[in-house]
Amino acid sequence: MNNAEAVKLLFKNPTQTECACSICDIVVKQLYSTGYKNLMTHLRSHHVGFKAATEECAKKGCTPIRSMFVHKDAADTYGVVDGKICVELAGEKFVLVFDGFTDSAKHAIAIFAVTKKGVRFMAFSPFPDFDRGLAKIQGGGDFTLLRNERKALNRLLREPQDQPRTVGTSSTLNKSKRKSAAEELDEKISKKARKRSTRQSKYLDASWIPATSVVVERFFSTVKSTIGYLRKSISSETLEVIMLLKLNWDLVTLVGVSSAIVQSKYNNEQEVAEQELEEC
Repeated sequence: MNNAEAVKLLFKNPTQTECACSICDIVVKQLYSTGYKNLMTHLRSHHVGFKAATEECAKKGCTPIRSMFVHKDAADTYGVVDGKICVELAGEKFVLVFDGFTDSAKHAIAIFAVTKKGVRFMAFSPFPDFDRGLAKIQGGGDFTLLRNERKALNRLLREPQDQPRTVGTSSTLNKSKRKSAAEELDEKISKKARKRSTRQSKYLDASWIPATSVVVERFFSTVKSTIGYLRKSISSETLEVIMLLKLNWDLVTLVGVSSAIVQSKYNNEQEVAEQELEEC
């Protein structure tokens, strides 16, 4: 989606000099004939995940609502907590755990870092093609994979192996010629049956990928209890911000939040000053 389409969906009451944001009602100055720089800067600074929400609204033909976006202070705090997690894991041995979840025909992967100290939630990403393809492989239905699913599962392909050459002898050839049509048909049927029974998938054994763990079950229960029915209208980026803050709340401090807000305000003031200089 280009800038013009995003602006058309996320701004209202356009004039020759300004537009009002449909999400927060802030009026943003932007000359009609000078592009969309100020408007896009406002979206990037104040509405995290606006691209995903805009594409979803354009696809469904609906109007963006406030619940689709994370509050700016929450987004700033998310950045602080994310940095603390990186510092905490630096030099620490940890294992990444990827676990899938399906709800209302929506598929996603939750990513956790497991250390001696415990489990840290790191990300919540939509991964429908890999998730559906993996389920088909585990159920023995890899021959029903769609193109996107095959592409997502490339990492699980077996390495190609040289097939041994079979050399037939003259005696076996002569013997096969003497077989009757009924015997040949019977042999073909038995060969197909053996091939079907010993068919080997071209993908690695995916049974090592564990079923949904207790930690992940609790995580998605927390998602439902925290977001409720509004979760249906929230983009995956917004949901990730909210859940990372909730599940890593021990890393959220007053000092960290205050510094993030102050830094964010300073950055916005700098952007506004640069925009005013460009307009002069």
